Amino acid sequence: MAWGLSQQRFAETAQLGGALWRFWWRHDHLREGREWLGRVLHGITASEHNLEPSSRAKVLKGLAALAHRQGDIAEAQSYYQQELTLRRAIGSTPDLVAAMSNLAATWSQQGHYNEAERLLEECVAIDRAQADSYGLAHDLGSLGLSKLRQGFYAEAQGLLRESLELHRRHADTFSVALTLANLGSAAHGLGDYSALGRYTQEALRLMRALDNRYNSAIALENLAYFYRAQGDMAQCKAALHESLSIFLDMGSRDNLLSVVGTIAATVLAKQSECCVQLLSAAIAQHEQSSTPIHTLARAEYETILALARKNMGDSAFTPRGRRARP
Repeated sequence: MAWGLSQQRFAETAQLGGALWRFWWRHDHLREGREWLGRVLHGITASEHNLEPSSRAKVLKGLAALAHRQGDIAEAQSYYQQELTLRRAIGSTPDLVAAMSNLAATWSQQGHYNEAERLLEECVAIDRAQADSYGLAHDLGSLGLSKLRQGFYAEAQGLLRESLELHRRHADTFSVALTLANLGSAAHGLGDYSALGRYTQEALRLMRALDNRYNSAIALENLAYFYRAQGDMAQCKAALHESLSIFLDMGSRDNLLSVVGTIAATVLAKQSECCVQLLSAAIAQHEQSSTPIHTLARAEYETILALARKNMGDSAFTPRGRRARP
């Protein structure tokens, strides 16, 4: 790729980068992938090279996916929107539906659920009409995740179960693991801690077998709630410590905030002052980055903050010059 860029062989480097981004994404080489694809896109733009549209679309898709994984949602959305414009012009149905689905994921993550679900429901309808069971598995999973984020746990569970069955049929281990993790979160929302542990432990086992640290860290964070429900605080703390270490190493800001909030809510819930400080910082950072806190976490935070206010008293809970943010 370095040689291709130095020789302005943009078609070849774009094809190579467009093929490699999934490797970078699945194995968590996020900074490396973004650097290479950014150089390719910069070279194409600076030289005004007339690159074949599908190759440019693949570069944009890769940049978007890697940025999305690192929590740069606005940048990911911009790249996905540019890719979608190209896909509409090209007219390839599977790639067009995938671009719509990916753009919807960024809308959902920012809390714009109506926009996200409008796109996802269109994707599901096209998948069913085209008998595309692989695309349908992914789009049902994305729709289920959007419902999950809003707190519609039973509805999310139904969509995710259908998605899981299709992913298992295609022997897509990575997507099976992702869907299991989301089913664990739905079970958590429904108060079914046995299912939370079962789904999440299987997801973690699969992600570790795939050497996927990012999604292993997400599973570990979710497992902390299961261990707390079992009264096993040593396992709870160990899971959160490992999860936090991974996200710190990867520079994944949004996930880091989530783990900080989970640490406050699970490990430090009875240490009121420290708990309030951590939750307040995490909530403030979410507000600054315009990324909403998921319904399940928000409910947990509100319960913990209400208990802390009761234990500390109003004057300590809201000192002059600072304000705990419920």
